[in-house]
Amino acid sequence: MLDHITIKNFTIIDKLSLDFHNQMTVITGETGSGKSIVIDAIEFALGERANAHSIYPGADKCEVTLAFSQIADAQAWLEAHDLDDEGDCIIRRVLNSEGRSRYTINGTPCAAKLLRELSTLLLSIHGQHAHQALLKSHEQRELVDQYAGHDKLAQGTRSLFDDWKKTKDELTALQKRCADSTNQLEFIQYQLEELNELNLQPGEIDSLHAEHKQLHHCGQLSINTNDSLNLLSTNESNTEATIAQCIQLLSAAHEISPQFTSIIELLRSASIQIDEAVAELRHLDFSGNPARLNEVESRLDCIQKLSRKHHVEPEQLIQTHQNLQADKDALENSAEHIERLEMELVRIQKNYDVTAMKLSKSRQKVAKKLSALITDNMQRLSMEGGELSITLEKVDDALSAHGNETIHFIVKTNPGQAFHPLQKVVSGGELSRISLAIQVITAQKSSIPTLIFDEVDVGIGGKTAEIVGNLLQQLGERNQLLCITHLPQVAAKGSHHITVTKDKKKTHTEVHIKTLDASDRVKEIARMLGGIKISKQTLAHAEELLT
Repeated sequence: MLDHITIKNFTIIDKLSLDFHNQMTVITGETGSGKSIVIDAIEFALGERANAHSIYPGADKCEVTLAFSQIADAQAWLEAHDLDDEGDCIIRRVLNSEGRSRYTINGTPCAAKLLRELSTLLLSIHGQHAHQALLKSHEQRELVDQYAGHDKLAQGTRSLFDDWKKTKDELTALQKRCADSTNQLEFIQYQLEELNELNLQPGEIDSLHAEHKQLHHCGQLSINTNDSLNLLSTNESNTEATIAQCIQLLSAAHEISPQFTSIIELLRSASIQIDEAVAELRHLDFSGNPARLNEVESRLDCIQKLSRKHHVEPEQLIQTHQNLQADKDALENSAEHIERLEMELVRIQKNYDVTAMKLSKSRQKVAKKLSALITDNMQRLSMEGGELSITLEKVDDALSAHGNETIHFIVKTNPGQAFHPLQKVVSGGELSRISLAIQVITAQKSSIPTLIFDEVDVGIGGKTAEIVGNLLQQLGERNQLLCITHLPQVAAKGSHHITVTKDKKKTHTEVHIKTLDASDRVKEIARMLGGIKISKQTLAHAEELLT
């Protein structure tokens, strides 16, 4: 349950600390007083979208902290995500003036997506506009599925449909591709023959470019080689003889001083390396080979032409060759592949049919039960003779992600009328009461510990209001219930009472939230009954409602 909320600099609340209790807590106040601001703060803390306008005027940030205990299913979730804190759950959100938010769960930073996932296990908010969502077919289906609690069947059906669709799309694409496979194979075979004839090898292009460069500049290479030989070995500049003479002179000096030892070794090593360099230079041949140059240029030209033909870089031709071979193999084996996909499609569809049939049976059972419960509550909410029926209409032969049927809520609001779709026959007030009947019933099946009803009694009055109060009071006996209401008959059924007032200053607006004691509660109920002027009669009526 939600134990506590702390609000700092949120919209028109500068600072608030509020405790909550179990059973039913009602929140009341004048129209426009900001009764829903506490709910807005709760939604904000749990990841609802917000921007810098949510920050109290003059502040640089706002924050909301929620404290939960006795969190049932959420406990396992916290443990699975290493966020457990001995059974408690503290959620905090901070929003700065730049519109950036920080979230923490039990002091550990987390992503908004993770927080929203947790929030579905902590509380459920039933808003005043829920009756509008009820008109949508997918909302009706989800409502039935949630009440039935067959999540695994619904998820299994969706998963099998996704597998079936993926396999079906792959099969269709392959069948389309194979429709003109003869022409494709001929074209691929022609491309492969060209690449086979080229027989390009890894690293060959770099090697050909290096050889081409050498063949193209063989004259210059020959000149440089001969000139180097002349410099190293001619009588006019005999480097080797010069080094030998130096070694002889320094050897004589070495007999006098050992400091010349390393120098003599270096010169001897240089003499050996010069001998080797001269020998290698004598073996080099750059006389030129025009025929080989033509061969290399022709090879490079063939490679370049094929690369342009395939719209790739020359270095990518080997990969292109491999890809074409893979395409050829796939086309040649397409019949076998199609057969495998067709068998897989049959297998998936059989599993889908079994799972979807189980889902249908569960829906049929729940639809009958839920229809009766909603109809019963409609009678209690002053819709005598009205009836709601949940129908399952089989879909076309094609598979659906949501099973074998569509779900529709049909209703008659008076005895003797025919059933019609919900969105076509009910007035706003009737729809509000039907929606409330549904929300109360479905909430009874919920394992979520905290339920919030935000002015779900709009459009209801008179004796029906007291019935609504009784229904919510009964719901509060098994769940923590927060209820924003404008009806005194509903407010009187609460175990706890919070009131909201707004104080408009010259420069800003302040909201004050107060937990009422018994005496103040009588006055608040009297205000809701009689407006601005509270008489002894309205006070007496308020006391009567509270007894």
